[in-house]
Amino acid sequence: MSVVESLTSWASPQREPGAPESTRPHLRALDAPAKVVRIPFVAVLGALLALGLLGLLVLNTAIQTQAKQLNSLQADATSLGYQKGELTTQVEQLRSASALEQRAHQLGLRPNPYPAFITLADGRILGNPVPVTGNELPDQKWSSWQQQQDAQEGARAQVAAEAKAKADAARKKAEELRKKRAEEAKKKAAAAKASVKPSAKPSATSSTANPARTNSSTKPSTAPTAGGR
Repeated sequence: MSVVESLTSWASPQREPGAPESTRPHLRALDAPAKVVRIPFVAVLGALLALGLLGLLVLNTAIQTQAKQLNSLQADATSLGYQKGELTTQVEQLRSASALEQRAHQLGLRPNPYPAFITLADGRILGNPVPVTGNELPDQKWSSWQQQQDAQEGARAQVAAEAKAKADAARKKAEELRKKRAEEAKKKAAAAKASVKPSAKPSATSSTANPARTNSSTKPSTAPTAGGR
């Protein structure tokens, strides 16, 4: 038996007699899988992204609007705080003793330098009550709060004007001193130039006089020679 026959007999075993025939399943070609359509998925994803961006835009706009409203309310609160401070200061000024005294003076009330006191226990009067005529304190002057403020402003303006006048005077004095020093420097420079010119002239004259001396010294030497001839 050849090798091929032995392999064939091993691959296809002999069917015993009386055994049923084995049935093999029939193979057939399957249909191609259906293509999944992705267009709806992409559309849904794009719609979700658009809705998210729209939501972010709306949220950002709302935040900016609320921030502007918050800044406006904070500015209003600051302004109201300043107004409250000013009104509180005015109330404190009106409650002060000086304001009450000025108001009483405006109403015609005058201070009494001779007061009298009543003891409530027995009703006795301590002191000698004297009616007030209004001229008991002629040196005392009354002024309103506005008048006092105007007086203070006038005093500040006067002090500032005096300081400015002093500064102008000091500046003018310094300018005059600078000019005076400049003139003195010019005079010194002119004097120095004038002292240099006379010292240069004698040297020139001495240099011109030297040739005359040399000529006179040479003439006697020539004279005896002429006499000998």
